[in-house]
Order: sequence, then C-alpha cells, then structure tokens
Amino acid sequence: MIPKEKLFKIFQNEYHTNVKAFEKLTIREKEVIKYIVEGNTSNEIALQLNISKNTVDTHRKNIYKKLKIKSNYKILLFSITFDLL
Repeated sequence: MIPKEKLFKIFQNEYHTNVKAFEKLTIREKEVIKYIVEGNTSNEIALQLNISKNTVDTHRKNIYKKLKIKSNYKILLFSITFDLL
C-alpha cells in the first residue's frame, strides 16, 4: 500500500485546480466518492444511499466530468487530498 503522504505529493501539483473542482461537487457526489473508494459497485451504493443505480451512475459520470478524471485511482487520490475518506 502506498503511504498517504506519498499519494498526497503525487496529487499536490494539481491541488489548486482540484480545489475548484472540489467546490463544484455536490454533497451527494462526495458521498458517492466515499463509497467508490471503499470499492462498492453502483448497485451497492444505490442500496446504501436508497437511490436508483441509474442515479448512482449519473453521479459517477458527473464526478468524472467535474474532476476531469478517467479512473477510480484518480478518485482515490482526490479523496485523500480532500480528506473524504
């Protein structure tokens, strides 16, 4: 496992840009990020948040778009940077 400090340094260069992106996320999108990082599927997230799988998929799509990322690894880095874990 990569230490949290090392992950932070990797992501730190993009920090200021990511602050703006973080501010664009809704509270629900931040909740979904927490579940994604924990390894939950869209179906599992939907059950835990009492919303439909389609709604979760829409949140995922919006998260990826707002953060300009394409992988769950980047979501992990983002969540560590902004203490969403």
